[in-house]
Amino acid sequence: MTAIKNHQPSSSFQEHVAGDAEGTDHPTVANPSLIDEIVGHYRRVGRALRAADPADWAAGLTMPQLRVLFLLGRSEPMPVGSVAEAMQISQPSATETVDRLVRAGLVTRTTCQNDRRVVRTALTPEGHDIVDRPWEARRAVLADALARGTAGQQDVIARGLSTLVQLLEAEGEVDSGTSATETTGSQATRKVPE
Repeated sequence: MTAIKNHQPSSSFQEHVAGDAEGTDHPTVANPSLIDEIVGHYRRVGRALRAADPADWAAGLTMPQLRVLFLLGRSEPMPVGSVAEAMQISQPSATETVDRLVRAGLVTRTTCQNDRRVVRTALTPEGHDIVDRPWEARRAVLADALARGTAGQQDVIARGLSTLVQLLEAEGEVDSGTSATETTGSQATRKVPE
């Protein structure tokens, strides 16, 4: 697992946090070096968390298959056409990917009770396990690291992440689900039917 060394925030970061703590809610000019520092920290945290991923959690699955699993894991059951639209791929490609996931036992199809022509796809319990496994490992690493911090450090982290989520949501960059791009892990040899 990648260790994250203790790092003192830059003085500009400390001034920025101190200014926000005073309740000032005015637009600020972006500081490129501060933004680079934050992005660098974010990448290091991501690497440390991904290092905790179970070695075989996505064995044999392709990235398009993983993306479909994570899409279905954070949404209601949906028709293949909606999967294609959300993934920005053709409907035949989405159908082929879903077919393989159905044969692997990770996705199921159900007919809509109100309209028998509509067939929705959803994760099976095994599909949910694939989606949840890396997050459970990452959550344990994150919880352990946070537990070592002081109450003040935990508060600063909570407020900072809350602000970041608000900024991302304001721009439509995140939703309440998990992104497939944040869950790329090692892929051994899980055999998904052709």
